[in-house]
Amino acid sequence: MTFSIRDLVWLTVVVALGVGWWIERTRAERLAEEAEVMDAAEAIIVRHVDKVEKENAQRWSKLTEMPNSSAPAPNPPKL
Repeated sequence: MTFSIRDLVWLTVVVALGVGWWIERTRAERLAEEAEVMDAAEAIIVRHVDKVEKENAQRWSKLTEMPNSSAPAPNPPKL
């Protein structure tokens, strides 16, 4: 059995398409895995930032609150 140039060209095209598809599929899977890792890392960072912002808001409210005393005001000095 002999192969013509046309048969070899078709075989080359089929093999090239298969290899290209395999490379793209592997790349897409790798990018999807990296995206999952990045999403998890981003969620951790967002939770941490939210926690820090809440703590800072609590500290700020403690610093800015007015004293709540039921004691009467002191008598002013008499001149």
